[in-house]
Amino acid sequence: MQVINDGVRFVLELATLVAVAWLSWRLPDKAYAKVLLAVATPVVIGTIWAIWISANSASKVDDPLRLLLEVAVFGSGVAALAALQHSRWALLMGAVAILHLVMTFPLGQR
Repeated sequence: MQVINDGVRFVLELATLVAVAWLSWRLPDKAYAKVLLAVATPVVIGTIWAIWISANSASKVDDPLRLLLEVAVFGSGVAALAALQHSRWALLMGAVAILHLVMTFPLGQR
């Protein structure tokens, strides 16, 4: 079951990065701003994940801050999908993220 939850987590991470990059591409009018934001926002989120959330990180923070950061990261993906007017995908991603985070407790993945 832990392997499945890890797989779900990986898909959620990728979906978050794609959704945020997609929204960042759609927001500005200028081409250089589109490129800059579409690259910078996933890099910032990925860096936050790698430094403070990733299981292999030497500087991983403990709960409740870790849980708060995970909710913020996955929430940014959900918010991006909602802003892109993909409400069904946003609801699905939000539900899967909540289920994943809840399951990390009984599976000992905290």
